[in-house]
Amino acid sequence: MPKAEASYIYQFKICETANKIAADLVHNFDPNEANRFVLIFNNNYQKPEFLQLIDKIDYFKTIEDFQGSEQSFIFIDNFDPNMYTYVVWNNIPQKQMENLIEEPFTEKDFVNFRTKEVGCYKDRASVMMG
Repeated sequence: MPKAEASYIYQFKICETANKIAADLVHNFDPNEANRFVLIFNNNYQKPEFLQLIDKIDYFKTIEDFQGSEQSFIFIDNFDPNMYTYVVWNNIPQKQMENLIEEPFTEKDFVNFRTKEVGCYKDRASVMMG
């Protein structure tokens, strides 16, 4: 059984935004179904240049390849919809992520809702949402 690690509101905002972008790009995309995708961004961090759906076989290798290339991306694996989602983002500065979610992060977004400790945005991270 996976264990959710998400502890900050900003992590949920990133996951929600990635699903919204995918829904805008893919006809009949349903974030409530199991799906796996990568949003790959160009240098201006606007809408992704393209969306690549990942087959289970290529899952780990594809993500490793993207991380090794310093490519800006958000990877989503909704492997247990409405229960668990694995999210990875890479090489996306805070300002560009705020542009993607269409609002600035607030101080509250970085307060750990379990421990109340204050964290910070990371340009690259992975987290299990649940």
